Amino acid sequence: MLLSGCGGDGGSESRSGADDAKDEPSASPAASYFVKADTDAINAASVQAQKAGARAQSAKAKAACNKAGDRGYEAWRTCWHKLLNPLEKALRDLATQLRSLSGRDFSEDCVAALKAAQEAFATFAAVVDGLRSGIDSKRRATQVRTLRIYDATLGEISQGFAEPFQAVVQACYSPEDLAKIQASSSPSPSN
Repeated sequence: MLLSGCGGDGGSESRSGADDAKDEPSASPAASYFVKADTDAINAASVQAQKAGARAQSAKAKAACNKAGDRGYEAWRTCWHKLLNPLEKALRDLATQLRSLSGRDFSEDCVAALKAAQEAFATFAAVVDGLRSGIDSKRRATQVRTLRIYDATLGEISQGFAEPFQAVVQACYSPEDLAKIQASSSPSPSN
């Protein structure tokens, strides 16, 4: 889930040229809400994690990895790592982005939401690392068990991806921007 997908652009697109300086990341002591640059930074990291997750869950890619097993364990293992390594890295990068924002001058609620989101994505990355460890195991039973839970595990990460952002949106945007976010995510009345 992208913050801009929820309409969370920090409201900066509608600001006049006089407010363009507010599009810079909130580093000033007076800053207390996200601006467009903050949203963009989170979205850039989020997009990478979502793309890597989609690749790791692709039926075609998983079938190719299973077929790679015909060439031996190392080929099989390497193929699975090509799916999981980018996902784990992207999730860690997203967690790092959230952590860096939590060190800035936002409200306590925003900082708490950012830290909770950071922990959630770091946990997702650790779960992916656990899948890699199962694939790396020398025990065939562990490898088989890992592949049995692979789809469900990545599915849970996908299902849980949006939740950490919900608290961030509520806590880190100004009331005016929240109103715009809620208006843009509401269905339009039909005539």
